[in-house]
Amino acid sequence: MKIPRLLKQSFTRATAMIIVKLIGLIGRVILTRFVGAEGIGMYQIAYSFYGFLIMLSGGLPTALAIITAKKTEVGWHFLKIISLFLVLLGSCISLIVFWNSTLIAELLGNPRLDYALRSLAPAILAAPLLGLLRGYLQGQEQFGIIAASEVIEQACRISCMLLIVYHLLPFGIDRAVGAEFMLLL
Repeated sequence: MKIPRLLKQSFTRATAMIIVKLIGLIGRVILTRFVGAEGIGMYQIAYSFYGFLIMLSGGLPTALAIITAKKTEVGWHFLKIISLFLVLLGSCISLIVFWNSTLIAELLGNPRLDYALRSLAPAILAAPLLGLLRGYLQGQEQFGIIAASEVIEQACRISCMLLIVYHLLPFGIDRAVGAEFMLLL
């Protein structure tokens, strides 16, 4: 008996999501043991700020997936135009966050977030572009590629993050937590 394509795609994505969340959970537990409650608190504040900025491009991957599913060539054209827009806007926002990290850290209530904000600035540029690419692949129904990229990305990101935090911890929690944001991509 042949498995319906929709069921196969759903299973592939669900399995990848479970693996990604499990890797993230393991990474968060180990990170908590490394940096303690203070470090996790700093991580949460900076990550919330990052999430807010990334949310600004949130609907674009879905729109691109819908457009690409209907007409691939229109989706490809939309991908190029929106990518250019995201590169320009993301570069501006990244530079603003990097140059004003001290002020933003004070506004967020913790001046020690300066390193974390500087470190996450490149991710503000890269994460929306990666989401846009995955939206395009989703429109082309390339669910296996998307699932594999998500698992590989998470495994690499968590492994590198923990390794860097472990080695930078002697220089202070603020620097160790800041270094991990370089890997949010």
